[in-house]
Formats: sequence, structure tokens, C-alpha cells
Amino acid sequence: MDALGKLFYWLAWPGIYLALRNSQRTRVAIVAQGKWLLVVKPRLGSGFWGLPGGGVKPGEQVAAAAIREVCEETGLNLELSQLRPVGAAANVVERGVPLKLHYFRADIDEKRSLGRPSLEIAGLEWIELKDADLESLGCSWLNA
Repeated sequence: MDALGKLFYWLAWPGIYLALRNSQRTRVAIVAQGKWLLVVKPRLGSGFWGLPGGGVKPGEQVAAAAIREVCEETGLNLELSQLRPVGAAANVVERGVPLKLHYFRADIDEKRSLGRPSLEIAGLEWIELKDADLESLGCSWLNA
């Protein structure tokens, strides 16, 4: 992330915290061919790689939010039938913000070409699942 992005993030932090605290968020582990994991790097914020996902809008079903966020961040269009819920956790503190996270896994047949990163995403990458640091990516449950 560039210096301007970091500056903006920290100046906006109080508003971000108030808007996100205790909100429902999704995270989706997209696994291709059983051996590739799709990770994203946010343009703003910590700059750490993680799973695609994001907020659940008022009145939106959690699974629908997960599919929408994956498409917005990666350009991949998942079907509801591909999405498998693997759990939820309340009071998860992620980057200093308490959240309720809903975790999903989507297995796809092939490692698809990735488009250009979006306004909110600085990077998209397929990494080998066997080499992934699942703990730092926030998906240690993926090994279970």
C-alpha cells in the first residue's frame, strides 16, 4: 500500500471503527483444484493478505453477501451451490475491530485467471495451499 493510502486509512480510523464494530462480515476461502487458495490484499488498512469477503448489508442474506463481496473483490462469480458454510464467530477482533465473522469455503475446478484488482483491493493472488500460513491469513480452520 502506498503512503497516501496508509495516511488516509489512519485519518479515517475513528469513523471506520464506529462503522464496522460489531458488524457482520464474511470471509471466503476459495480453493481451486484442492491445492490453490485465492488471497487478496486490501488497498487501505493493514496491507496484510487475507481471504476475500466483506460486509453484510441490512436485509441481505449472509451467503449472498459472501458471493457479492467475492465478485466485487476478485471478479469471480460463485454460485450459491459452490459455497459451503464452515462456521461463524462473534466478538472476533480483526485489526482492532470487534466483528461477527461468517466463514465459507468454495471449491472450484480450476485456478481461474484473475482480473485487475478493484478500487478496494491492491492485489489478487493464487497461493499454494500447502505453503500458506493459514493462521496469518485468518483461516486456520481450513486445515480442519
